Amino acid sequence: MVLMTFNRKVRLNSIFLWIFSICYFVILVYVVFGARRRIGVSADFMRSYLNLVPLRDNLETLFSDRKLSHSEIFNFYENVIGNILMFIPLPIILIFLFGNRKNLRAIGISVLISVAIELLQFAFGVGVADIDDVLLNSLGAVVGVWICTLLASIFRKSVLKPNPL
Repeated sequence: MVLMTFNRKVRLNSIFLWIFSICYFVILVYVVFGARRRIGVSADFMRSYLNLVPLRDNLETLFSDRKLSHSEIFNFYENVIGNILMFIPLPIILIFLFGNRKNLRAIGISVLISVAIELLQFAFGVGVADIDDVLLNSLGAVVGVWICTLLASIFRKSVLKPNPL
């Protein structure tokens, strides 16, 4: 009876993880290739833009002498925070769903996916191909691995706690 309940729980967790993963990848593809994100930035500019100098645009925006408009401030924070948040789930999915227990491998795969996304954006003229996106996505992947490690540590401690009875 206990084994049957355990198997059912494992199966439900696996199904939930697959559904979460599919939803994540659909949203990722939509955000990266379909969503119009930058307020006040023309589509022609986005199609022709490629930034290979790390942090140049973000530092220029952050330390600009001129007063930034609300849309420029919004675009800056949306870009930085959004790129980090967008890649936090990826290593978690790689670790739990695909059994990839090596943290560096999960980060490496996440970085490769980020580079592939930027190359596809440039090749198809969709979005902005920017090295900063790769760096911020990589930071998100590191945060995702850290969260995974933290959760695994908490889970291990709760499982190994002796029963007070």
